[in-house]
Amino acid sequence: MDNDQSKVEYMLGLLVVVGVLGNGVAICVFSRKKEKLPHTIFILTLAITDFLTCSVVIPMAIHFIHSSYRTESDFLCKLYHFFITSNVPFSAFIMVAISVERYISVCHPFLHLMTPKSTLIIIFVLLLFAFTLGTITCLAYGTYMDCNLLIDTNVTNATFSSSDYMFESNDRRGTKPNQNVFKKKITLKDKNRFANFKLAVMLFVVNLVFICAFLPSWLMAVKAIKFSAIIFYAYFCYNVANPLIYAFMNPSFREDLWAILCFL
Repeated sequence: MDNDQSKVEYMLGLLVVVGVLGNGVAICVFSRKKEKLPHTIFILTLAITDFLTCSVVIPMAIHFIHSSYRTESDFLCKLYHFFITSNVPFSAFIMVAISVERYISVCHPFLHLMTPKSTLIIIFVLLLFAFTLGTITCLAYGTYMDCNLLIDTNVTNATFSSSDYMFESNDRRGTKPNQNVFKKKITLKDKNRFANFKLAVMLFVVNLVFICAFLPSWLMAVKAIKFSAIIFYAYFCYNVANPLIYAFMNPSFREDLWAILCFL
């Protein structure tokens, strides 16, 4: 048991380092963008949320694992459960919002329903909802009872409903038709079809990461499979993988990152 506990602590420690660096770079890149489009604001919010998870929530998890899930501090116990049931679901809520934004942008590009102002309002409402979830849950825990810190199933359940499309496409900016390929003019419908195909591939990768990260933890939480601490806490990989999936797979992100490095 002690051996597994040490492995979990080392694994989470590695996730903290990688997650803080990856999400920190994502925050630096997207915060420097001059044009704050709705999907850019969503991605930046997601990066900040994942950064907080990697820099605050995971270290707290390491502390409680090291102390055998017990603490004499009622505040610390409640604070941890507040973060787990607010910060982590909030990340999933943002990804659902990105799904809607990408759907509107690709399938209904001329409606212009999403603006930077409306995006900020949506983020505030989602943050308020996540804050309410965290507050209600943390009040059920304290030092007067065994502060069992296994993740509640409502945290993992929230993540399976999320799917998102956050990669920049040419649906708003538009590109000049390629007249050199069979002298055929690319119509808006053709471009949208191609954009939808790219987004579908990215969505497959996103959902695959969700399933791999959260399904084992959820099955253990409902006691459907045998508990393994290493596999259970591996769901934090989701917060670490987000910069790779949503940022580093974006060509414009690499260009902006290279521009920052050259400037330094």
